[in-house]
Amino acid sequence: LDIFPNKAINLHISYLPWNRGADPNFWSFVEDTPKGVTIHYLDEGVDTGDIIVQQEIEFDSDLETLATSYEKLQAAIQDLFKKNWQNIKSENCQRQKQIGNGSTHKVKDKEGLPHLLTNGWNTVVSVLEEYAAETQMSQQFWEKYDSEIEEIRKQEKA
Repeated sequence: LDIFPNKAINLHISYLPWNRGADPNFWSFVEDTPKGVTIHYLDEGVDTGDIIVQQEIEFDSDLETLATSYEKLQAAIQDLFKKNWQNIKSENCQRQKQIGNGSTHKVKDKEGLPHLLTNGWNTVVSVLEEYAAETQMSQQFWEKYDSEIEEIRKQEKA
């Protein structure tokens, strides 16, 4: 980065700032975050550099598997790069700061979730989306439960 400041780029198969780091395709379904591809400048962080260009990608979750969605993302990032290479090369591309916190994952983050990969990388992504919906409903329940408990405690103190 010191040798080539503001010149090193990355082709990442996520819609940044979502799913920085490892297994972005997997996490976009498990956490129900935006899906897509991003070309961005490299900086000191993990997938935190300014965005050059990005594209959201939609999937048919009943037909797509992790493997086919990965292939679709790879094809999309390659097309996006080809369409924008001349602007990147001539440094005529725009820079946009990443907005929001997004999410970041390490390889080890997936260790507790092998049960989701019922058919390995040929698992239909709807299985992962169901897990995401259940997790979200569970989280909403506990947030509501916690707030109700807090309200009862306040009333008991009054």
